[in-house]
Amino acid sequence: MASPVERPAPSLGLMPFAQTPGPWSGDTWLLLRGGQRTVQRAGAPAGVLGEDQIGAVLRYRIAQAGGRNIALHARASKALSENGEAELAIGLQARLLASIPVVAHVEGRLALRDDETELRPAAFVTTGFDDVALPLGAKARGYGQAGYVGGAFATPFADGHIVASREVASFDLAPSVAGKVEVGAGAWGGAQEGAARIDVGPEASVTLQIADVPLRIAASYRVRVGGDAMPADGAAITISTGF
Repeated sequence: MASPVERPAPSLGLMPFAQTPGPWSGDTWLLLRGGQRTVQRAGAPAGVLGEDQIGAVLRYRIAQAGGRNIALHARASKALSENGEAELAIGLQARLLASIPVVAHVEGRLALRDDETELRPAAFVTTGFDDVALPLGAKARGYGQAGYVGGAFATPFADGHIVASREVASFDLAPSVAGKVEVGAGAWGGAQEGAARIDVGPEASVTLQIADVPLRIAASYRVRVGGDAMPADGAAITISTGF
């Protein structure tokens, strides 16, 4: 069995794009991360948080009233390392208070690693914000979550990020394709049993609006300022879209 610190973080912690008025919504993402992957520490490898990953989530809203809603969700993700863990999840999520942007989730996770298959229950809460006005024309966006996942290597977990940026250019590529370029800085962090990290660094992003579908490509350089989880300092590319 793999040790708990060899497992990837329970989730990526990307801010979901705004949901459409219809019952269906979804997000997909790809994270590519540079930096050294392993170090030897008292005879054991350092934990891994934030490694290369691809994933998607699909939601179906089953009830909505006054800013509150309940939805079913299905998610698939895969760590893009050698023998990286794949995970499938099905669950229920609910925003119960319209005035507080917090969503509660319960789900079952099917973890697939090497020749092992494990069903892991999980419960967690998420919150996020987008385009919050800051001084000097800047804006902030962020996402965070915290919870507990069971199974053979049960652990509490938390992760999230915050990015402050300012638009420096906008453009139109076609009648239905508009874009903007933003530059700024961010902080990213995560923790679970046996691994924790906090990173800071600059970020530049291009956001395209293709008809009603947004696409964001962000490039950052993340310097680890807290914890010792792998990978080490390095560049990161994130590509995400949603509907």
